[in-house]
Order: sequence, then structure tokens, then C-alpha cells
Amino acid sequence: MTDAFAIYRRTKTFGSLDALRAVSILAVIWHHTAGTAFGDSLLGHGFLGVDMFFALSGFLIVTLLLRERDATGEIALGRFYVRRSLRIVPVYYGLLLALVVLLAVVRPGGSWAPEFFAKLPYYLTYTSNWLPDATLLAVTWSLATEEQFYLVWPPLEKWLGLRARLVLLAGFVGLNQLLNFGVGAEHWPAWLVTARSHLEILQITFTPICLGVMLAYLLHNPRGFAAIQRLLGNPLGQLAALAVLLGFAAWPGDIAGGPRLVVQLAMTLLLGSCVVREDHALSAVCGFGPLRRLGVVSYGMYLYHLFLLAPSQSLLTRTAEALNVAPSPVALFVVCSTFTYVAAELSFRYYEMPFLRLKSRFAGDKSHIPAQRPSSRSSHSLHLEPGT
Repeated sequence: MTDAFAIYRRTKTFGSLDALRAVSILAVIWHHTAGTAFGDSLLGHGFLGVDMFFALSGFLIVTLLLRERDATGEIALGRFYVRRSLRIVPVYYGLLLALVVLLAVVRPGGSWAPEFFAKLPYYLTYTSNWLPDATLLAVTWSLATEEQFYLVWPPLEKWLGLRARLVLLAGFVGLNQLLNFGVGAEHWPAWLVTARSHLEILQITFTPICLGVMLAYLLHNPRGFAAIQRLLGNPLGQLAALAVLLGFAAWPGDIAGGPRLVVQLAMTLLLGSCVVREDHALSAVCGFGPLRRLGVVSYGMYLYHLFLLAPSQSLLTRTAEALNVAPSPVALFVVCSTFTYVAAELSFRYYEMPFLRLKSRFAGDKSHIPAQRPSSRSSHSLHLEPGT
């Protein structure tokens, strides 16, 4: 076992990943505030932040499971689901409860109350990703998708052999790419055409999560780790991955098909470059304290930012009128991001932390299993909630 591989296997917290989460959540907030002002350009493709969250989830969750099996000889599904629940459930269900009280008691008959209550069973069961959603909970489609990944993949990891899992991964990616490239679209049934245009889960989800899982397998194997290290364990390799990512993210017009796939592959390579060694070319940026803190609270930011968009717009409009200037979409991004961070920080410190402290009771052999630093799709630190 090489020294670098041994260090990787001993690493309990990948220090650069909070920065990747921070950039991802800022990209999502940018998409919902200023992004539309920049059309089909790099600055108009902030939705790609969700792709990175998915790749992070696939990588971190499977890395956790692989190391647990190495350390204890098994994957304890019960402990895994308790840990996931303690990270995700309190904030999400707390938000749903607050909305139920608001729309049923405090402000009954609100404009989007009927749609919210009609979809509440889907929100409660993490299935809202399979129907169109125009409420302020529309972003939870990705959280629902990650929950379905958490539900399905760990049992497969526990009970299926590696070859069977690789076949499943290839099948998921192949199916996703048939939809991504629109292969045979002229023969698709009308419902599938409509679903693909309205449901994000049919557009992007499977590929980045599966790529993250594949990266976890590669890096867990000495030969795979050595190959990734040769490719990305130097400044040139990492910066090349970043350049490809940004270049194809700036693809003009619809980036479905090849550009989206290349972006997702480049994201996975960039992720790999950040974990094969801590002292990489971007470590100074990734180690910037405020940026990492945004990554730590990014789960709350993801859930809360749409609720703070309207107050941000109202404040910005009044300020612009007072100053006799036009409201700026960039200013809206700054204001909304600031409000969202404050809300997420307060939530994290005073509401989420008591639950997160309980996770250590279900960590198994903590000397061998990567620590799950509390943070955002997950989250999936080793959670991704848009965290993993």
C-alpha cells in the first residue's frame, strides 16, 4: 500500500469538500436569483450546482459504506439509516411542520396552500421528485432523489457482489444518457416526453450519483487510486479538470447531451483531485474559512433560500427606489445569499446540532470509519444532503 493511498484510507474528513458544497449552493442560489439575466452562458447555468451535490453524495456515502465493511466486516444498515435520518429529517420535517401550521392556522387560504397540501403526502414520503412542483418546496426534488438513493443503494452495497453493482451502475447511466441525448425521442410515448421536460430526475440525476459511486470504488482500490493519482494528483491535472468543467458549463444554448455529460465527468474528476491529496492546487481556495463554513451549513441554505427570495426582492426594490436606481440581479443574489446564510447558520447552531451530536452513538468503529462532519445534499463531511 503506497503512502498516499494509506493516507487517503486514514483520512476521516476531506477538507476541500465543504468548499465544493459552498460553490454548489451558491451556484443554485445564483440560478434562482441572477442566473436568468445571463441567458445561456456559464453564468446562466447555476443549476449545475445540483449535479455536483449528487456526485458528492454518491462518492461520500459509498466511501463510508466501503470503509465500514473493511473495518467491521459488515455494513450495518440500521446505524446507517439512523445517521442519515439525524442529519436530514429534523430540518426537513421541521420545515414541513412550520408550513402546515402557517398555511392551516396562521394564514389559511394562502395562494399556494392548496398545492402544498395536495402535495404534502409526496413531501412526507420523499417522492415529490416524480411530479411537477411550482411551490417554494420545488427544490426538494433533489433531496427526495438522494433519499431514494440512500434507501436503495446501501442494501445493494451490502448484499450484491461488485460485478452486479457495476452492471447496475452501467444500466442506470445508460438509461439516463438515452434520456439525456434524446435517443429515439421520436418514438417515445407522449407521457415520457412530457415527464422529461418537467422532471429534473429524468434529466440529470442518475449519472452524477453513479459517477460518484464509481469514483468511490476506484479510490478504494490501490490500483484505481494510483491511476487517479497519476491523472489528477498534480496541479496540471486538477486545473485541466476545472477548465473542462467551466468550458463545457459555458456551452451556449441547451447543454443537454454531450456538454452535460462532459460537465458531470469533469465534476467527478475535480472531486477526485480534491481527495487524492489535501495539498492540491486549489487547496488555498478550498481552505478559505468563510467558504468552508457556507459548505457546512449548505443543507439549510438549500432548503431555505427560496423562502427568503421574496423578502430579499422586496428589500432590494425599496432600496433601489430610495436610491433612484434600477434593481440589480447581482445585488439580489448577494442579499438573498446573505439572508439565507444567516437563517441556515442559526438553524444549524440552535436546531440541528443537538440531533447531529447523537450521530456519534451510531458511528460504529469510529477509528476506521470516516467522520461525518455536520454539513449540507449531503450532505452527503460525509453526507450530502445537497446535501450528502
